[in-house]
Amino acid sequence: MQGRAIAERSDAEIAKLGIGTEAQRARWRQAMIALFPDVQAGQRLAGVHVPGQATEFYFDGRPIGRIDDPAFGAAFFGHLAGRAHDRPNLRASLLKQAP
Repeated sequence: MQGRAIAERSDAEIAKLGIGTEAQRARWRQAMIALFPDVQAGQRLAGVHVPGQATEFYFDGRPIGRIDDPAFGAAFFGHLAGRAHDRPNLRASLLKQAP
């Protein structure tokens, strides 16, 4: 999946939940677009949210960057948790430990 598509889908889901202001979501969207690589089968994009701090992202276990807005992590993982209740494989994947 293309990194840009992951970022845009995440942005759309966060907006559907009404999380953040339009300006915040625009900053988050641009940060995700800049950060997220294209992901092929067998590769892993992972994020670690430290509440009140940043969200760090890893690609195949290597750090690729972070988004420093403390509100971003709650929004990003909140939208994933919202989708996870009806997708057991997604939920299981989200519960794995990050590198």
